Amino acid sequence: MTKSTCKDRKISGFFRIFTKPQSGASLVALTLSLSACKTTGLMESPFSGIYGEDDRKDVYEANLNPKERELANAVAVRVKASGTQTLPDGSIDLKPTPLKALYKTCDGERFENQPLVGACTGFLIGPDLLATAGHCVKSDEICKQHLWVFGYMLDAKDKDVSRSKPGDVYRCSKIERISLRKPGTDHLDYAVIRLDRPVTGRAPISLAGKEARLSDKVKMIGHPLGIPLKVTGNEKTIIRSTEDDQSGHTFWITNLDGFTGNSGSPVFREEDQSLVGIFVWGDKDFDESLGCRKSIKRSDEEGLGERVVPVKYLN
Repeated sequence: MTKSTCKDRKISGFFRIFTKPQSGASLVALTLSLSACKTTGLMESPFSGIYGEDDRKDVYEANLNPKERELANAVAVRVKASGTQTLPDGSIDLKPTPLKALYKTCDGERFENQPLVGACTGFLIGPDLLATAGHCVKSDEICKQHLWVFGYMLDAKDKDVSRSKPGDVYRCSKIERISLRKPGTDHLDYAVIRLDRPVTGRAPISLAGKEARLSDKVKMIGHPLGIPLKVTGNEKTIIRSTEDDQSGHTFWITNLDGFTGNSGSPVFREEDQSLVGIFVWGDKDFDESLGCRKSIKRSDEEGLGERVVPVKYLN
């Protein structure tokens, strides 16, 4: 499968748009106005980063409680349909690419040898309804070009995740609701899509629950860089709220360790596992000055933080 990379990157308050790794860039002003990124094979979330300790964990090592495991089962990765193959036994070959090969990461980068299959994350909120970031689908045409694959996780250390069962793979039928960022006026970014059939064996994530507050401890479940599902959130918190668009939308800012591919990931309160909202973007993730990509690490209070669209916009 041939995949191109494309990413909106944030540098010193501006945005640099890459059409492929190491390519030329054009600058778009300014502060927190964002543009989405479109590619043939991958359409990635804009930004991300590591705050404090990088605590991303695979499912087999995350010590999830039963409710958290149920949440993980409701999360899916978005995969380009044309990059997969249905095999004679009915299974779906996801044709993964090692993270290091596609992203040109520096030697020793975490998860460098793990298999990458797509970009963007979504989560089940109804029998056949999936929530994600708006920039992950953008239109019915784009939505229908992708599959949503549940269970793409390492719940055993040496599990082969290159193939999925047909019952774990769903198509987009249509977009039910969507809000796309409008730079300078509206930063709301979410979508609710209808899948081609009800999802079986997985419980939807509830949109009800206690409203989140500043300093709440939070966790996130998703697919950073399109690799197998990761859980992050050891002592991560909501560090502030912001109202920064002319439409009056407010957002939570966290210090979660989010990466490109996490767009659309569910963020939930550690205390009671209630949904806080949808991860949509964050600060710059990689330093590329060495000729390869090395994750940038910040303290918990540095950087622009990671933005979460509150669950109230889904109701």
